[in-house]
Amino acid sequence: MIKQLSIVWLFFFSATADASLTSYFPGPAQSQAPLADSVKFKCGSKTSIASSCVVAQSESMVEHLEQEKVFLGFGQYDKKYNAKCGDGGVDGTNTVPCERSDLIRATYVGLEPLEVNKGTHPLVNEEKQFSSYQSKNFTLTPSEPRYKVVRVLQNVNLHFKPGIYYFGDLIISDSVNISVEGEVEIHVNSLKVGSSSTINYFKDTSFSTYGEPSNLILWVHNNSSANASVSGIFDAQFGEFSKTHAYVYADGVVKIAGSQPKQNFGTIIYGAVTARYLELGGYSKLKYAAPRQSYKLNISPETATASGCNRIPLTFSILDSNDVLQDDVNGLLDVSVTSPNQHACWATDGMPNSNCTNKWMNNVPVVNGVAHLWLGGSGGDVSVKGTFKNSEQVEGTLEDTAGPFHFEKIGLRLNAGSPLKLVAGKEENVLIEVVKSAGNGQSCSVKHINGTFDLEASTKYDSPSTGTKLAYVNGISANGSNPNAITFTEGKADLDVRYNDAGEIAIPINIPIFANIKENNKGGLATEASDEPEGKDYVSELTGDIIVHSRPYTFAFCGMPGNPDNAFKMAGESFGLALTPVIWSGGNDLNGTDLTNGTEAPLASSFCQREATPNFWKMGAPEAFVTLDETAIIKKPTGGKGAQIHGIAPKAHTQVNASNRYRFNGLSVSDVGSFGIRSKLTNPYLGMIVNPGELEVGRFYPAYFSLSGNITPAISDNQDSGGEGFTYMNQPFEGQYTVLAMNAKHQAVKNYHLFDDADKAQFVDWAMIPSSGVTGYESLTSRWQHPSSRLTGRWIGDGETGSRFSFSGNMMVDKGSSPDGPYPELKFVAGVDPSQPDRDGTDFRFCNDSTTSQCVEKLPNPDVDGEFGAEFAQGEFMFGRMRMEGFTETQDLSREQTMPVVVEVFNGQRFVTNTRDNASEISTDIGEKEVLFSSTSEEANRAQIFLRDSANRTITKKTVENGRSEFVVKAPAQNGNLNREQFRYWQRLDTAIGSAAPQTWLQHNWQGAQFDDDPSAIGTFGFYRGSDRVIYKGEKNITLTGE
Repeated sequence: MIKQLSIVWLFFFSATADASLTSYFPGPAQSQAPLADSVKFKCGSKTSIASSCVVAQSESMVEHLEQEKVFLGFGQYDKKYNAKCGDGGVDGTNTVPCERSDLIRATYVGLEPLEVNKGTHPLVNEEKQFSSYQSKNFTLTPSEPRYKVVRVLQNVNLHFKPGIYYFGDLIISDSVNISVEGEVEIHVNSLKVGSSSTINYFKDTSFSTYGEPSNLILWVHNNSSANASVSGIFDAQFGEFSKTHAYVYADGVVKIAGSQPKQNFGTIIYGAVTARYLELGGYSKLKYAAPRQSYKLNISPETATASGCNRIPLTFSILDSNDVLQDDVNGLLDVSVTSPNQHACWATDGMPNSNCTNKWMNNVPVVNGVAHLWLGGSGGDVSVKGTFKNSEQVEGTLEDTAGPFHFEKIGLRLNAGSPLKLVAGKEENVLIEVVKSAGNGQSCSVKHINGTFDLEASTKYDSPSTGTKLAYVNGISANGSNPNAITFTEGKADLDVRYNDAGEIAIPINIPIFANIKENNKGGLATEASDEPEGKDYVSELTGDIIVHSRPYTFAFCGMPGNPDNAFKMAGESFGLALTPVIWSGGNDLNGTDLTNGTEAPLASSFCQREATPNFWKMGAPEAFVTLDETAIIKKPTGGKGAQIHGIAPKAHTQVNASNRYRFNGLSVSDVGSFGIRSKLTNPYLGMIVNPGELEVGRFYPAYFSLSGNITPAISDNQDSGGEGFTYMNQPFEGQYTVLAMNAKHQAVKNYHLFDDADKAQFVDWAMIPSSGVTGYESLTSRWQHPSSRLTGRWIGDGETGSRFSFSGNMMVDKGSSPDGPYPELKFVAGVDPSQPDRDGTDFRFCNDSTTSQCVEKLPNPDVDGEFGAEFAQGEFMFGRMRMEGFTETQDLSREQTMPVVVEVFNGQRFVTNTRDNASEISTDIGEKEVLFSSTSEEANRAQIFLRDSANRTITKKTVENGRSEFVVKAPAQNGNLNREQFRYWQRLDTAIGSAAPQTWLQHNWQGAQFDDDPSAIGTFGFYRGSDRVIYKGEKNITLTGE
């Protein structure tokens, strides 16, 4: 077979990658595709955060050859003064716009840190040092140990032979030259390149030929992106004046050092960089080198045998140099027969009697890198040629040849000419027919073959080309020598076929028989060669290949807990699992349409012990990508919601670990409960849907509780001259708190409220003030009137905010037996009820117990030793009262008077005016006047009490200003007579003013022990001389009450 290659600007790739490396370096600079749980960080001088960032310092340059714009594929772009992009013009003078793009993203690989004695590529706990004191020149081969640290000291030349290398930290000092031979990939946790060093800048130590960027790929596994904006933090750093020809893929931070040359650029990378965070220093340059890749046309299978009545299915694929299907390539295909066979033909399906075009067929569409045709013949050998053309992705044409394909004039038609679709481990029946070719792929049945004949069957591996398992025919292994038999009735027979592996195989069968095509006197059978009459059409044997396409039954989970009711992981906490492809085993396994239409296969943890299909993960096997469904299906609690699985990175079918399993690390489930997690392939396998495997995994439980709440001060901030808001003791106010069950990523879960009551936490609450006691606090819980959280609080959920415990109600802080306070920081605290925690002991995340974010201060309950909680609100509470001031007028009994009203608070020693109060009200509607003495019995002629507003209008109620107000008293009418009067005026605070609540919190113990007396004052117009209640000049301020 001869293959013609087309060189285009693409990439080779290693087992690290699961697709052509063009997907990892689509441009000069980009980040990976963002994940749902990607870490976010500050981008340079930007104030907002992002999951990816490029910072271009002043005078830095990014070049992309012959582009009108240079696109940088990052979430944010911090461009400093005079940072440029170029089109690769002479001396970099041709600048073009730089533009951030969300459309350019590299495929996410999910590089795992390299660890000592762990993982697929374990490191050895050794340090390797290359020093010029030992030698100037050193050479490394891929067989070199995987050192934990490699140091290349100053002035050393280090040469890498072709292959893949794994190290922990690679530290390259100043003035070092690194060269590579052929294609080299270096995997490291971190990389540091010193100043003036060269990495693949020169091809060898002759320093005469530049290195090709596509010959070196640097994979950097560490991820420090969470601290990307911190000075000195990097996963890969290229020192000033260093020059690198390579492609750099980092899961974290790449920093290219700046320099200040007077001419040209200092630090240069010629290749491409993919990173979460990229910083280009001043006068640094990143120049895109589109890497090279070979395309080829491949015809599969290369050879095959069939009867002249069968058509052989051929697949024409566009592959890269690593035999990876290029599914982004489209074009046209011409096919022809190159051997002298007059009856060879081409068809677009495998139906035995459909149209078959003689010799050649042109302009067959190639879609997503693939075209399918069927080759027919009537006898003899046929060789073919394919030519791929007219592609926008591939320059020129690609050619491949295949054959010979052998056709027997009389032979077998197997499974009606179509591949036999199998589920690994499950036996299927295949129809075998003896047919005679009528030319051009047409056939007629040969019905006179009857009886039982010996059968030889063997196993031929096609994709992959090797294997360890044999197919079974009629329950007997097809090794080419085991005795077997087949029984024909009128030229038809059937066989039971089973294959316990995956991929494409052929089962060549051979039936030693002397069969006369035409009926004859011997009944159509000749038992010896000598019995063959001349002039008749005879064959000595019937042969053919049963083409088998076999898929795994499902993918089993390995290393998962057996009982989903037991606690497994916190919601949002990282965990790992492994998948392995397994065979169908009967019993309760799916059957019928459930098996063929992709129904989920219910799994148990024991499935991991099933027989696997090792040919699935081999190189050269049909391309497939193993992954997990992003949605976890809720199993418990009943009525719950499904959750998202984060951190899924699909694995190419070759990406197995040392245990031949597909390891998925860094997974997390966002909610609580137990869930059905589904394994699956991203696409059909050989045209068949592999049944997703579903395993109930759990139980996932909350990481912690979050607490939020507030109280609404009765005196709001806009009524408070201090702008804070406060509440008087005995004054009602509203309060509430909400507890959310959270996952480890600080997101509210949505299923917690559906757990049984015994499995959910309940809460208690208390009030306290700072003190000098043992706990640092004094309890005021006994004075805090509020609904019981045990009776009114409950877990609810609405699907938006998540599961929450909600508590709210009207509250009050009672006055004590004597004036006290003020309490500027009265704390309201909630904690998990020690008598009813949840089954996992979930609590708040206390800062003094944890250094993680989202923590709260741990506060004690002064009344209960060992009980702790978190503050949900605090407020300022004061002991208040309303006081009224009277008057005595003895000179001008017709002059208008005022009765001042003052709202006071206790300051810890005495009562003072509450100058912050602009909310309390006085009103004539709740005023009560008691006449103590009057010269007239006519009420209209007595003193009148009223209120005025700022416009001097009479009103019925008034709000205090800075704690003060006043009533206006119109003097008694004199009418030519001396009309004297004394009265007491009350504010009935137990009576509502309009719709407002009665202001009982401003009552005081003016006359008794209880704080329930209304304020009052006495007004006097006239004289009072003594005990006979006669107004007498000189006895000022004497009242009937003794005040």
